[in-house]
Amino acid sequence: SGYGLLLAVAKDPTALEVLSQQIADAQSDVQRRALENLGLVGTEEARQQLHEYRTRESLLRKVAVQGLAAFGETELIRYVDDEDARVREELALQLTRFHSSASATALAKLLTDDVFSVQVAVIDNLSEWPDELLLPLLLHGAVEGNYQTRDKSLAMYARRTGIVVPPFRPNDDYDLRRERAAATASRGRIHYPIMGTPLAAGENGPSRIDNERVAEITHRLQLAVGLGAGGDAGFAGEWFRQLDADDVPAVEKVLRQRE
Repeated sequence: SGYGLLLAVAKDPTALEVLSQQIADAQSDVQRRALENLGLVGTEEARQQLHEYRTRESLLRKVAVQGLAAFGETELIRYVDDEDARVREELALQLTRFHSSASATALAKLLTDDVFSVQVAVIDNLSEWPDELLLPLLLHGAVEGNYQTRDKSLAMYARRTGIVVPPFRPNDDYDLRRERAAATASRGRIHYPIMGTPLAAGENGPSRIDNERVAEITHRLQLAVGLGAGGDAGFAGEWFRQLDADDVPAVEKVLRQRE
């Protein structure tokens, strides 16, 4: 595989042939390294070969995404709906390398992914992004993401702008979060919502948010149990006092899970 890498970096005319042979190797680690190196060849044939792995098993698709990153973000965006979270997580990592509106639109969708690790892969790799692209993404994450992603988004927004946006309360519904984000964007002259993203919960709405609510209540309950009777426990108790009637189904589900 080191030989194939050397040929790819050198743009040797035999690189594609050698890497194709390595991709056919019986050892999976040799296959994966060859696929990643294929992107360095930079030819149309190499690009097409990488896209052929779009229908293969998930680990090979993940490595193909790494190789396709050498061709730019437009080659990556088509994987945003991949069925495997590992592929989407790798996609998020690769897309954060490209500071463009096209990447921002794709990353906005990944910030609402049902798998939290995909959201983390986005939010934890945006520190180098310019304000004009970053700030709309952070407001989007603060409204649409998992509750932890919402906290991370608001914290990063405060670090970047010096403006502290109060954290969303437990009983803040979706429309209220959107209104507050829109008001923040208006004050900062930030383009929000991001072009190409839904303006309402739509297909991502009720079931995703309900499951997220269950996860949030479970997490807060675990924290409260671990805090005992100290001052921080009082803060945790205040959080639970803000729950309302709309949270009853989620609370009941948490209690059933603990039985």
